Amino acid sequence: MLSSGREPAPLAAMTASCHLALVLLLLFPASSRARDTISPGQPLRGKDTLVSSGAGVFALGFFTPPGSNGTYLGVWYAKVLPRTVVWVANRAAPVPGAHNPGATFSVSRACALAVADPNSTVVWSASSPRSTGVDSCTAARIQDDGNLVVTDARGTVAWQGFDHPTDTMLPGMRVGVDRAAGKNLTLTAWASPSDPSPSAVTAGMETRGDPEVFIWNGPARVWRSGPWDGLQFTGVPDTVTYKGFTFRFVNTPREVTYSFQVPNTSILTRLTLNGTAVSGGLLQRWTWSAATTSWTLYWYAPRDQCDAVSACGPNGVCDTGTFPVCSCLRGFTPKSPAAWALRDGRDGCVRSTPLDCANGTDGFVVLPHAKVPDATAAVVDYDATLEQCKRRCLSNCSCTAYARANVTGDAGHRGCVIWTGGLDDIRVFPGFGQDLYVRLAAKDLAGRALVKEMIMGMNWSFHYMITRQLQQPQRVSQPATSLVKVALGPYISGYMAPEYAMDGVFSVKSDVFSFGVIVLEIITGIRNRGVYSYSGHLNLLAHAWSLLVEGKSLDLVDETLKGSFDSDEVLKCLKVGLLCVQENPDDRPLMSQVLLMLASTDIASLPTPKQLGFAARSVATEDSTLSKPDSGIVNSMTITLVEGR
Repeated sequence: MLSSGREPAPLAAMTASCHLALVLLLLFPASSRARDTISPGQPLRGKDTLVSSGAGVFALGFFTPPGSNGTYLGVWYAKVLPRTVVWVANRAAPVPGAHNPGATFSVSRACALAVADPNSTVVWSASSPRSTGVDSCTAARIQDDGNLVVTDARGTVAWQGFDHPTDTMLPGMRVGVDRAAGKNLTLTAWASPSDPSPSAVTAGMETRGDPEVFIWNGPARVWRSGPWDGLQFTGVPDTVTYKGFTFRFVNTPREVTYSFQVPNTSILTRLTLNGTAVSGGLLQRWTWSAATTSWTLYWYAPRDQCDAVSACGPNGVCDTGTFPVCSCLRGFTPKSPAAWALRDGRDGCVRSTPLDCANGTDGFVVLPHAKVPDATAAVVDYDATLEQCKRRCLSNCSCTAYARANVTGDAGHRGCVIWTGGLDDIRVFPGFGQDLYVRLAAKDLAGRALVKEMIMGMNWSFHYMITRQLQQPQRVSQPATSLVKVALGPYISGYMAPEYAMDGVFSVKSDVFSFGVIVLEIITGIRNRGVYSYSGHLNLLAHAWSLLVEGKSLDLVDETLKGSFDSDEVLKCLKVGLLCVQENPDDRPLMSQVLLMLASTDIASLPTPKQLGFAARSVATEDSTLSKPDSGIVNSMTITLVEGR
């Protein structure tokens, strides 16, 4: 059949309509077609959605969380699935029924917002204190940053959702206190994934002292950010490594707030507070991965046991790089040794020596890479130099520590923070953090080097050793293993670790072994040599281990001391020595850990050494001149030979 060249009337009409639609699509961009605004008399209904103009990043509408039987007005990412809600209006007062199509959201000319149920009963409302008259407001708009904004006829913002955060912080949103507007800008976690109502878990700014962010679970503090140091919060030291983020901290009489921005608007990121009264609080920073079409966890807190508030108590230091993680500040000892031994450090530490403010003999020791103590009760002087802070602290008998208030700008004028009383919630980081200047009595400021630490810990034996060496000097027949005793005069006592003697493998843990043998020799006043016929052991190490197991460790102490020693120090040094000479190098502590254990750890909290499997196979070689009972332990060189299996 031949075509007449004319289309049937219905088809022609359809074609014309399509052409018109195509013209409209070309004339009006997609972003302008989406509704982003409600105005007085034009409410948003249950099945409608507003989409932000511009890139169309956010949507506003009604939703029902999985497992819920209520309908809520919220803001979510328009192009992200599954739906990720970042703000909820009526979180404590849902419209009854899931996905209720009769719910409405409206704005009045008096700048009042309202969410109502199908019977027009208002379940949530908000009004603006800034409205200039009954007919001042013209629209409520969802913006491309996720902010719901109410404006008047002049375009002035009368009310905005960013001033009423729920559980999520978006770029441009503030957390803190806006004193000028009378607003406390805090995050509050959802009660559960199916219930947006406020839980007991909140996050906000504590403005007393040097301001810092806290997570609270009810009245209990869960996590502390540390004060702002000019670049970042001291408890979040890796912030400076973030790429693509800018951070802003404002501390003025009008406001104390924290916010962040992401200049590249294509990057979607959010900071969310989760948690319940049972689980506690958790801050999480998420970024959207277009490649995997999923959220990636970028950062979170608390992230380890040292992030718990006051994990090691007042004057305690938490360090995840050591075991146990809690130790006392230099010059302090555990307040409750029994609890400390059970890894409960909440009672913290107390001073070993009282401060001597009256005579002016106190000084300071520096704790580097620190998250500075809880600054709620601290005093901040933004004009003082660090030297002025030091003098001010020494002149105040209540002052216990100080630190820089700002690490940027002129090195001499960065201000300072001064603490009084206990120094609570201190932790240290590898490579990050601030210098904390801790006030100590003169007695506790003695030498910082390893040798001096040993002298402080075992002064009951060193004087005796030095005297004997000076009285009976002998030649060192071979070079000793390098130790960061430990040397005395030109004579050094050194020992081969079993892995070096047997396999030629040498490491820093080999020096630790040598150091441990010397510690045991210091305690006993005798060398690791020969057979102990009275104990049935081949050498000092096996003998020391046996006495530790039998609970007779004090029997090791040099008899010439006639009981004039601190038994706790002896037991601590013995246990540290045995930890150093464990057969497996991986079981031995690092020298830095040894130093901490000798300086500030009580005996009960030290780990238990593993049985010294090599001890029975170790034989010390010595010449006849060294077999005399009164030979000094540092008078000559002793090499431990380990027989192969």
